[in-house]
Amino acid sequence: MGLRRLTVVALMMLTAALALAACGGGSSSSSSTAESTTAEKTTTGNEETKETTGGTGGELVEGPSETAPTKIIQGLEPLKKPPPSGLNIVNLQCDIPTCAGYSKVFQEIGKNLGWTVKTIVFKTGQPQDAMTQAVNSPGVEYVNISGIPTSIIKPQLKVAAEKGITVIKGEDPGPAEPPTVPVAISNSLGNSELPAEGLMHWVINDSEGKANVVVIGLPEIPTVQPTPKTAERVAEEECPECHVEELPVTGEELGAGTVPAKVVAYLQAHPETDYVWGAFGNLTLGVPQAIKTAGLAEKVKVITMNGIEPAEAEALKNGEIQAYNVAAQGEYSTMAADAIIRNAEGLPFPQKIYEEAPQSWLCTPETAEECKEFETFPHSFLEQMEKEVWNVG
Repeated sequence: MGLRRLTVVALMMLTAALALAACGGGSSSSSSTAESTTAEKTTTGNEETKETTGGTGGELVEGPSETAPTKIIQGLEPLKKPPPSGLNIVNLQCDIPTCAGYSKVFQEIGKNLGWTVKTIVFKTGQPQDAMTQAVNSPGVEYVNISGIPTSIIKPQLKVAAEKGITVIKGEDPGPAEPPTVPVAISNSLGNSELPAEGLMHWVINDSEGKANVVVIGLPEIPTVQPTPKTAERVAEEECPECHVEELPVTGEELGAGTVPAKVVAYLQAHPETDYVWGAFGNLTLGVPQAIKTAGLAEKVKVITMNGIEPAEAEALKNGEIQAYNVAAQGEYSTMAADAIIRNAEGLPFPQKIYEEAPQSWLCTPETAEECKEFETFPHSFLEQMEKEVWNVG
C-alpha cells in the first residue's frame, strides 16, 4: 500500500509540474500599449474545434481554424418576399486590388437583383471628391462605402441627408450614424481584431512562444489600424517572450511599390525579427521576393491576412508566404446588399452579424489551392444568400 500511495503522489506532482511549465509567466514586450475588447464571435457552423495542449510539439494556445467555410454566415433572418428591384446605387471603391474584389461581388449582386450600380474609384485615403460625385449623382438612393471614415466626409453626408440618400458603410471602426448612415458593417472586430487574434495565435504556436514580429500597417484604412494593436495585445497577454512592432506605410508607398524595400530596410535594422506580417494581403505584394533577394528568406517568415489576390495565392502555394488568415471578402458585399434590402423594406438590421463579418480561417501552402477560390467569392455562397436569405429563385 505504501508503494502504491507514493506512486500516486509522484504522478500528481509530475502532472502539476507539466501544467506549470505549459502556462509560463511574466509579461511581453511590445512597441505600444493598446486596450481592446474581444467579443464573442457569431457561430457560423464552420468552426474547427482544436484541443489546446502544452509542451514541445503541441499548441501553446488555441490556434485559428484551418477549415475553409462552406456555408454563409448563419443567423440572418430570411426575407418573406424577394428584394426590391430598380434601386439606384453608387458604390465607392478604393484603388488597391483588394477593394476591386469587393466591388466585383457587389456589382454581380446588383445585376442579379435588378439594381443600377455605378462604381466610382477613389485614391485610397482621399475619398472626398468621389463621395461628392456620388451624392450628386442623379436619382441615387444609396451610396455603399468601404474603408472610409465618416469623420472625413461630413459635408458630403450633410448633402446626403438633405437629399434623403442612405449611406451604407463598412470597414470603419466608428458606429452607425442614423438616419443617414443607419448601419456599420464589418467593423474593426470582424475585419481586423478576430482574424488578427487567430494569426497571432498561429505565430505563438509556430515560434514555440518566442517570436519577434513586425506588422506592416496602413493607418489610412480605419479597420487596418487595430491589427498591429491586436497583435501587441495578444502577445502581451499570452506570449511573454513575443515582441510585436508596427511598420506603418502609406497608400502612396503601396501604389509606388516601395513597401518591399522599406520592409527589407527594417529587417536589416532589426535583425532579431523573424516574422513579417501584412495587416492585409496587398501589403505583402513583392515582400517575399525582396526578402529572398536580401538573403533573409531562411530566417524570416511572411504571414498575412484578409483578402487574397492571385499573386498572393501563388506566393502562398510556393511557400513564400507561410500562413494566410484568409477572409471571405465578398461576404462584406453580401452584408452591404443585405443591409440595403432590409433598409428599403423597413426591416431591422442584424447588427452583431454585420459587425463580425467576414468569416476567416488559416491557409497554408498545403491548402493554397483550396483558398484560391476566395480570390473573389465562391458562387455557392452568393447562391446560398439569394436562395436561403433573400428569397430569390
